[in-house]
Amino acid sequence: MLLLVFVLRYYGWELSSSVAAATLIPMGISDKKSLLSLLKKGEIPIPHLSPSEAIDRFSFDHGHPNEGTAYILHATNPNYYLLPSVANERLAQEKVAAFTRLVSALGGKRMELISAEMLEKGGKGKAGVPLPQAAAQVGIEASFSERGDVKRSVYSEFAEATKNPAVPDELASWLDVDPMFKSLASTRIDGELIKTKASLVIESCLDFGASAQAAINTFNVNVGGQYRKVAKSVWSFEIEFWPKK
Repeated sequence: MLLLVFVLRYYGWELSSSVAAATLIPMGISDKKSLLSLLKKGEIPIPHLSPSEAIDRFSFDHGHPNEGTAYILHATNPNYYLLPSVANERLAQEKVAAFTRLVSALGGKRMELISAEMLEKGGKGKAGVPLPQAAAQVGIEASFSERGDVKRSVYSEFAEATKNPAVPDELASWLDVDPMFKSLASTRIDGELIKTKASLVIESCLDFGASAQAAINTFNVNVGGQYRKVAKSVWSFEIEFWPKK
């Protein structure tokens, strides 16, 4: 179910509402007029807040929320909402950054990018997204051959750790989202892991299904521009850690 935050204005007053858009039509709400008639009945069966309350309780990118705009809940931050159009790229970029930060926090010494592969092909027989383009979209720094294959190269190097391996609070939610993160952290913290390989899978977290898109179009809601997908890819790393103190 696609969770959205709507900021709407009718007759000079405002409503900020958190609602699953695809569930509105089965409730008999098929357009703005029917939504307005529901809101005028007094008891509103849709959770709602004033814009000022929404800003106090939730976080948005700078300049948001805007009226007539939909937002989707961040995958690892329960109080942050993103524009659907940019959510896939943002979350993919944040996942790449979180992976590097996790390795550092676990006492990493050196990360090498050893290979990469696109797991999603283009539609109607077309070639898939080239690896260099996929890397640029999600913020992965890599070197490529003339054929577009990844060249093995040092990705990050870290100074000797001064603290015991640990998962920072701001990264803990990523362990629930990606089993690789959780396995890497537990193996390093609970054992004497010195060297390992890890595969970072990047893909879209938001898939606008037909019903959700129809609901968005029906209510003429702004989603922040053209919806962008992130092609599924896997990036393999070899990681070396400093010995524990």
